Amino acid sequence: MLCSAMSFATMGAFAHGLRDRASWEVIAFARSVVVLVLSGGMLVLYRVKPRIWRPADLWARSIAGSLSMLCVFFSLTRLPVSVVVTLMNLAPIWVSAVTWVLLPKTRSKGVWVAVAAGIGGVVLVQQPQLEAGNMAVLAPVASSVLLAIVMLALHRSQGVDARAVVFHFALIAFLVSGAVLGYAATRRTPVFSTDAITVGMLLATGVAATSGQFFLTAAFASESPAKVSVVGLTQVGMAMVYDVSIWGHDFGLLSVLGTVLIVAPTGWVLYTERQTLVEE
Repeated sequence: MLCSAMSFATMGAFAHGLRDRASWEVIAFARSVVVLVLSGGMLVLYRVKPRIWRPADLWARSIAGSLSMLCVFFSLTRLPVSVVVTLMNLAPIWVSAVTWVLLPKTRSKGVWVAVAAGIGGVVLVQQPQLEAGNMAVLAPVASSVLLAIVMLALHRSQGVDARAVVFHFALIAFLVSGAVLGYAATRRTPVFSTDAITVGMLLATGVAATSGQFFLTAAFASESPAKVSVVGLTQVGMAMVYDVSIWGHDFGLLSVLGTVLIVAPTGWVLYTERQTLVEE
């Protein structure tokens, strides 16, 4: 999962770096094309049979993941990478809230404390952006809800080969992002520079996304979702390193406090879930 976190943080950095070179729709579509080609090649190389229609959880994972991807690339071209990653890490809290409702035996008042803290963190992280009129900060929150669906669907799809899961997602993401790009082209001309640097960064974004998807799927198949997600929180730190070292972004006290209010409760919820699984 550590490799997955690094891959996705790197993908975010490349996408953020492309914000003046290509429209977010172009970045999302290029990413989908690269992932589709690489994951399809893996199926052929290892002679893995693709899964298209079944199981239903595969469709839930792919559709929610594709919509989440659109939210992510939209926000990465308008916000610092660490802000996007931090808000996306609300997903485990939403998973715990859903589990609390559906599985009475797992109920704990601490879950709602974590939810309240997470929401408070969102308010603090979003405040500087909202004050500046940047409504794009709402997109990663929507992405976190969709990611919660992805996490639940991935956990229920453990019997499916990771390469088939990634290919299914890549195929759906290709179709969805292609449709969005086509629609955008009817409204305006999408920005896209054809120089070598832009093309190279688009390819790097796709490669990083592909490796992240494979590592993520394999991690969920081999370890408990709680353990995997705790390690995944390191992505926030990695994204902050990119923001500070490459773009010189600085973070105010409220933003840092908001990040802590999101990451700390998320880690606590996931640790508690892991301890429960160990006891059972």
